[in-house]
Amino acid sequence: MASEYILEMDHIEKTFPGVHALSDVHFDLVAGEAHGLVGENGAGKSTLMKVLNGIYKKDGGTIKIEGQEVQMHGIVDAMDKGIAFIHQEISLVPYMTIAENIFLGCEKTKATGVDQYAMKVEAQKILDSLDMPLDAGEYVYHLTIAQQQMVEVAKAVSKNVKILVMDEPTASLSLREQESLYEQVKMLKSRGVAIIYISHRLEELWILCERF
Repeated sequence: MASEYILEMDHIEKTFPGVHALSDVHFDLVAGEAHGLVGENGAGKSTLMKVLNGIYKKDGGTIKIEGQEVQMHGIVDAMDKGIAFIHQEISLVPYMTIAENIFLGCEKTKATGVDQYAMKVEAQKILDSLDMPLDAGEYVYHLTIAQQQMVEVAKAVSKNVKILVMDEPTASLSLREQESLYEQVKMLKSRGVAIIYISHRLEELWILCERF
């Protein structure tokens, strides 16, 4: 029988020297929902997400994606399983174009090397499909923080993301930019992407999240 959850984390344990960071933690996620993850500093939010992304190896418990138990061996492994992470700190390369950033590490190639034209065309299709008013050929250092976050979202979508972790995504945004991000989150949910939304702004949870 297929699981109703796209993600199930059961009895997760993680211990560091002198600190029991995660103790018998359960977390589940449904496709197309935004699930708010909240708690004070040190509660274990980031640790749990780093276990999910393979940055930390769990000391106990199980992780299932679409009902199948999986082992996370690193960020690349997590990405291969459809998991993407948008950190509070933007991780784009400023002196590369939007297209180059979207396909960084999985560049399209031709006989003479990297196919810049093909990447720009494909990246523009992704941006347009998300209603993002951006030019794929623009350099990232020209973009606002909000626009850079749009690129992060587009980058995740380009990898056929199933589960998107967003860590304090509005921390550096103006009110207008926040509203733009909310629309992107709602669009992703409508496409069946499951979102884990970490935020200290409780008012956001009521706007975006089905559970928290």
